[in-house]
Amino acid sequence: MTNSASAIEPARPYSVDMSDHSSDGVRCTYKGDPVIAKALIEQLSAEDVLAGIEKTLKAQKHYTGGIIETERFTFGWADHIRSFPISYAQNEDEFLISPQALDVVNQAKLTKQDEASVIEFAMSGYATGPYTLYEGLYALQPGECVLWDKAKKKRSNLRYYRYLPQPAKPDWDANERQLADIMDELTKGMIERADGRRIWVPLSAGLDSRIILCKLHEQGYRNIEAFTYGPRYNFELLHAKKIARALGVPWRHITLSGKQLRRYFKEDRRKNYWAYAGQYKTIASMREYSALAYMHDSGVAQPGDVFINGQSGDYITGGHIFPGYFTKGKTDLKGFFENIFDKHYSLWRCLLTYEFKAIISKRVATIIGDEHLQGESNAERAVQEEIWEYDARQICLVANGQRSYEFFGYDWEMPLWDKALCDFYEHISLEEKQGQALYKRYLQNYNYKGLFPAKEPKIWRWPVYMLWVLPVAQFIKLAQGNDAKNDFYALMKYHGHYSNQYGFISWEEHKSTHKTARNVMSLYVRRFLVENGFNLPPLTSEESTHVG
Repeated sequence: MTNSASAIEPARPYSVDMSDHSSDGVRCTYKGDPVIAKALIEQLSAEDVLAGIEKTLKAQKHYTGGIIETERFTFGWADHIRSFPISYAQNEDEFLISPQALDVVNQAKLTKQDEASVIEFAMSGYATGPYTLYEGLYALQPGECVLWDKAKKKRSNLRYYRYLPQPAKPDWDANERQLADIMDELTKGMIERADGRRIWVPLSAGLDSRIILCKLHEQGYRNIEAFTYGPRYNFELLHAKKIARALGVPWRHITLSGKQLRRYFKEDRRKNYWAYAGQYKTIASMREYSALAYMHDSGVAQPGDVFINGQSGDYITGGHIFPGYFTKGKTDLKGFFENIFDKHYSLWRCLLTYEFKAIISKRVATIIGDEHLQGESNAERAVQEEIWEYDARQICLVANGQRSYEFFGYDWEMPLWDKALCDFYEHISLEEKQGQALYKRYLQNYNYKGLFPAKEPKIWRWPVYMLWVLPVAQFIKLAQGNDAKNDFYALMKYHGHYSNQYGFISWEEHKSTHKTARNVMSLYVRRFLVENGFNLPPLTSEESTHVG
C-alpha cells in the first residue's frame, strides 16, 4: 500500500503471496517471474516509460503481477488473466494502490456504493470491467497496467493485452500438432517450477484435470497426489478413482458432513477469505474451500505444495460458445444480449428487469467495444461472446478461484490458461472450437493409458443414492407439468452432486429460495451483500435481508 498504512488491518492469507524487492529508492512487491519485475523497474527510469513497459509486458509469457514504487512513479500491472488482483483509487491528488482492496477502501475512505456494480454483482456474482462495489475503487483488468506520475499528479492506464479471437481457416492436422507441442512445453514449465515439490491435482471426471494429471505422469513427475471432493458415491469420484488407479497416483476423496460444512461457513476465517478473494469485485470461489480447509487443518497438505487444476480448459477450447452461433444465420443485437442475460445474469430471475438489463447491456457493450460489435453474422457473434466472457466471467470468477489456494498458503498453476494456449486459440477456427472439436481430437489421439476413449462414460449429476430423483421427477412432470418437475429438481439440488456446496447453507434457507435462486452461488452472493452492508435489490417475496 503506498502513502501510508491502512486504518484497519485487512484479511490476510496464511502465507505472504507477494515477494518484495527493495533497492536504490525502489520498492517492488510482485508475484511471478522476478525477471519481469526487474525489467519493469529498469523501464521506469527509461525516457519513454509507457512504450518500454508495454514492450516488456507484451513479451511476458507466465503469470505475473505487482506494484513498483520509485521516487517518480507508482506503477501496477496485471497479466493476461489477472492472476494477482491489484486495486487502486485516485483521491484528488493522491493515488493509492494495493493487492488488498480493503487497504485502498480504508485509506481512501470510500463509502459510497456503486449502484450499477451492486446490481451486476447480485445478478452474476461479479462486477465487470474496472468497476467494483465501491465508487472510486477500481481493479486492474487482465492485461492492464497503471502508471502514476507523482510530479504531474497524472494517472495513465494501458491495456497492453486483450484476448481478441481472429479465427483463421481450419487446419486440423497442423493445429493438432501445435496443440500437442504446446501441452508438452507447458508441462515441462510446470515441472521446472514445481522443483520436486508435491503437486496436488483436483481430479474430476472431466477432460481438463485428466489431461493435466496424464501429462505430468507422462513426463515422469511422481510427487503427485490427486483428490476429489463432493458427496459419497457420486459418479465423478468413482471415475476419478479409476483414472488415478490407472496411473498409479495416490488419490483421496474428501467429503465432509453438513455440520462440518456449516461450521466452516460460520467461522471468521470464511469471512476473511471472502474479503481476501473477492476484493469487492467478485464472489469468492467456494468450489474447493471446504476441501482445502480440511487439508490445511489436518496437515494433509503442507505450505508450499502446488495445486494444479483444469481451469479453464472448457472455455479456451470453445466449450462456452452459444450453440446457435455455429449456424450460418444471424442473431440480432437484442438476441445476443438476451443470450448473455440468460446464461450469466440469471442468479436471481426477478432481477432481469428492463431497467437492470439496460445497465448490464451498457457494461457488456463497453467490454466488447464498438469496433467488435459491428459484426452481425453468427460467427461474429461467437467472437463477441468470447471477448466478453474472457474479460468478464472467466477472469472475474473462474481465474479468481486461485485465491483459495493462496489463502491457505499453497502455490498454484493454471496451465490451461497459459499465455501460449491463449495465443494459440485466438486464431483457431470456429469449426475447430465447435464442441471443443480440435481439443477432443487431440485428446483421443493422445489417449494416454487408454484414458481418453472416443466415448466418454456417462456421469450422472446425482450421487448413486439420489438416482431415485430422476424417475420421481418424471412422474411429477406427468402428474403436474414441467414447471413442477423443475421445481422438484431445484429443491433436491441440496442433496445432489453439489451438496458439498449447498452444505454451507441451511436446508431452511435453500427451501425458501429454491424457486427463485438459480443455484447455490445465488445464495452466496446474497449473503455477501448483506454481511457487508450493501443495498440488496429485492430478491424474493420475503424480506430481502433474510439470510437464514
